[in-house]
Order: sequence, then structure tokens, then C-alpha cells
Amino acid sequence: MLIAESVYPFLNEDFLAEQILNEKFDLNSIKDKVKKLGILASLFLLTASNQGIKDLPSKEEISTSKPLIYLAQQPYVSKDDIQRKFDEMLGLYFWDEEPEPEINWDILQNPLNFRTSKEGMDFIKEHEKLRLVGYEIGDGMVTIGYGHAEPVGTSQYAVGQEITEYEADKLFKQDIKKFEEGIRDLFRLWAGRGLDVEISQSMWDSMISMAYNMGINGLRGSEVVLALRDKDYIQAADSILTTNVDPNFPGLEPRREAEKELFLKGLLSDRG
Repeated sequence: MLIAESVYPFLNEDFLAEQILNEKFDLNSIKDKVKKLGILASLFLLTASNQGIKDLPSKEEISTSKPLIYLAQQPYVSKDDIQRKFDEMLGLYFWDEEPEPEINWDILQNPLNFRTSKEGMDFIKEHEKLRLVGYEIGDGMVTIGYGHAEPVGTSQYAVGQEITEYEADKLFKQDIKKFEEGIRDLFRLWAGRGLDVEISQSMWDSMISMAYNMGINGLRGSEVVLALRDKDYIQAADSILTTNVDPNFPGLEPRREAEKELFLKGLLSDRG
């Protein structure tokens, strides 16, 4: 170490920061957290200046940032630790956030006018898969056709029982109507409270798919619906990815990704 331990408290923080940047001084030799924070602030500003960044904030403002306070409190930090936190701060102070995507409001309509489209039905069928023989996955339900499920004790179907594709399609259409009515009830409830929430056909199809998979109550209690109620369409779409995802059923993750993509279809001008 080129600078003695007993000397550094009397040296200028900017000077010490430059010595650290030139690898002539070890930041970890500083035990005083306040002094260390000040030197880190100088080091950050010096680094930002060397990168050509203008209009730098004051050292006092920088010293209140959580990434720097974190670094100052650590008994030892590596160069990589410092670089990561500095990159985080550069993002906070200097890099422009991505512009908010523009909403294509023209595709939004009264949700009570929607029926599930053929595209939406095909989407659900693709993800549910056709099973003409009744089966059970341990959830107390007999499942058959396109994911049609009934309680074991009261089901008209038994495990191992076969049906025709025509019967499977009939059950599917009955289930679609049930979930459509459940979602309409939600929008009617909002309208009764003075909440005029409009959606697109693709949003409707995506919501029907989610309700078909998790039940209408599962959808109604989700973050997706809460964001939609506030007309935060982007947050609603993002919430789809984490809604009712179970690590025991890995197939749900790609389904949620597809439902998010469907939900956003035509909504954002920059996504087409």
C-alpha cells in the first residue's frame, strides 16, 4: 500500500478516489464507513466523468444512494461488486427509461359485446389437448375431452371411460359459455360501480383461456384482474406470467407466455 493507514484520513476524498481508480490504494483498508462512503461517492463521480457523462449530481446527493451505502457498509468489496453497483447507479441517474408504449385505443370495446373467437377457441384447444379417455391427476376431478373436469364423486364420467370427439367438442363449448358468463359478470359488477373498462377481442380470448385453466374465481382474484380494473393494460399483461403458475406443472409457464402474447395482440403500436 502506497498510502499509509495513518495518512488517508487527512487526504482529499477526490484524491483517494483517483488513487483507487489507478489501483494505487486499497478501498478495503478504510474502516471508517462515513469516510468510505465519501470516497465511494467521489469514485463514482470520477468514473461517470471519465465516461463522458455531463451534468453530474452533487457528492452529497450521490452519498444518499442505497447502492453506495451498501458498499460502504461491507467489510470487503471486490472490483466487480463496485462495478455492479456503479452500473446500477448509472441506470438510476443517467440512462433514460424506455418510453411508455403507445396504446392502440381503437381496438378497445365494451366487453359485454364479446364472444370467444375461433382463434381463441383454437388457442385453448391447443393448450388443453384432446383426451377421449377420462383420467385423474390427483385433484379429486375426472378430466376428459378438452380439459373438462368434474368432481370424482358426482361426475357423469369415470376414469377410463371413453367419449367421441363430437362429445368432447360439445363439452368444450358448454365450458366456454360458462366462463364467458363468469367474465361478463365481472364486467357487469365493475360497470355497476361506475368502472368503464374496455378491452379487445384478444384480451377477452386470453382471459377466457386463463379462466378455463384456473377457474373463474381464480382469475377474478388475480393481479391480472386488479390491474385491468385500473386500466393498466401493460401491468395486467405482465401479471399473466406469474398467475397460478405451479412448478409441479411446467407446461403452465409457456401457456402463460402465450396468453400474455395473445392479451397484447394489436394493443401496442410498437408490437403490432
